[in-house]
Amino acid sequence: MEPDELEDYFSDKFSSISVKTSGTVSDIAKAVVSKPFFGLKEGDMVALKSPKEPCKSSIERFAREAEILEMLMKEGVPEIITYYGCLETPDKVPVLVEELADHNLTLLKRRKYKDEFPEALMDSIIERIATGLSAVHNLNDGQGYLHRDIKPSNIYLFHGGLAKLGDFGSAGYIDGSRTGDPNLGKGTCSGGAHGTPNYSAPETLGARKIYSVSGDIYSLGCVGFYLIAGKTPFDDLGLENNFVDLKNAKLGEWGYDGYIDSAIDELIKGKNVPEHKIKAVRKAIDPYPENRHKSIDEFLVCYQYETEETLLIKGFEKIQFLLTSQFESNSKATPIEIVDAFLFEYERMQTYEERHCLDTVISNNAKTLLEKRADRDYENLRNYLNTENGHAKIDLPPKARAEERKEYVKNLFALLYCWGNSVRNQFVSDKTISRIRPFSMDTVFFEKWYQTHFK
Repeated sequence: MEPDELEDYFSDKFSSISVKTSGTVSDIAKAVVSKPFFGLKEGDMVALKSPKEPCKSSIERFAREAEILEMLMKEGVPEIITYYGCLETPDKVPVLVEELADHNLTLLKRRKYKDEFPEALMDSIIERIATGLSAVHNLNDGQGYLHRDIKPSNIYLFHGGLAKLGDFGSAGYIDGSRTGDPNLGKGTCSGGAHGTPNYSAPETLGARKIYSVSGDIYSLGCVGFYLIAGKTPFDDLGLENNFVDLKNAKLGEWGYDGYIDSAIDELIKGKNVPEHKIKAVRKAIDPYPENRHKSIDEFLVCYQYETEETLLIKGFEKIQFLLTSQFESNSKATPIEIVDAFLFEYERMQTYEERHCLDTVISNNAKTLLEKRADRDYENLRNYLNTENGHAKIDLPPKARAEERKEYVKNLFALLYCWGNSVRNQFVSDKTISRIRPFSMDTVFFEKWYQTHFK
């Protein structure tokens, strides 16, 4: 639905509504809340997801998506996009109200990490999405749902680096009696197509399309491969709209014999990624369901650990690698998604030590390294304040100066908020508060802080 239509229907709830993105089935608009509802406050920015062309099937699809998101919110799954509630137009067309993402994984990869995606950042994204997807599969007293459209553009980034799974428009209920294939386990079959072909399992591309937990694992494996190699093994074939040939390519049949292995070998050549992670991803995208992992949790264990004893050493090495890497940043501060990857790895090391009652210096050494980086970012802000003395840069027009300065401060403010007390106690928040309670860093709080320093 167009922003002007939404404004006509919901002018009492939002002060402004503008275009965010437009997809095949849905439109996403950005809206500013004008009065409290659904637990939101005045000034909060949210995403409004509505059917592109409202009809009976799209309305049913949106109603199902709202139902699934409602269940996930009750379960308190932080790896899933936050859903606030569903509005209805006078014609009973549902409009979902969700948190507003900064961008998605496709855009992050394309704009910032085109050549090489940092391993620790890849780990934090894959592991969070896997955790969220596992919760989806175990919804409804363990009966579960399938996402059926796992792909980079449906993985959303918040506050710079926090990855969450979204877009449940293709999701469906798991019915263990309907696949007719014991190799697939629980699932369902359908004549209709769901998902994105290059990220879809071969069994979902035939005339009788079978969707299962195994299919979601395949799609997640394709996302992992995309982050490792920069593309899936099928992107260069140009077969997205030719399901028969694409299925044959994925199965290695009808002229594509040996294609899968040779394409994978070529794309991962020279990539600096541990072999056990490549093995986990390759197993997930095996053409035959019986050869894939049996659950998302099994995939995650294979992806995470070569052997469990190596976790602390590998974690320290990943933090070291990130600390020595150069990242483009206008503010000369560590990119927020890299801060998130630091903290994700460090917290995992701490948890592992506590769980196994280990007495090592590895996580303390990592803490020391992170303290130095946190101090550098903190001093960067202080130096900026002192050097600029509260004035915007003079090499830009007045309006551009004000906007540039505000954006700079906003980015650094978010950065310091994310660092929090994770490694230092003199910062402005509790431990990783922007990831645990992101709306604590609301517009009112930021504006007050901004006015204090830059009025």
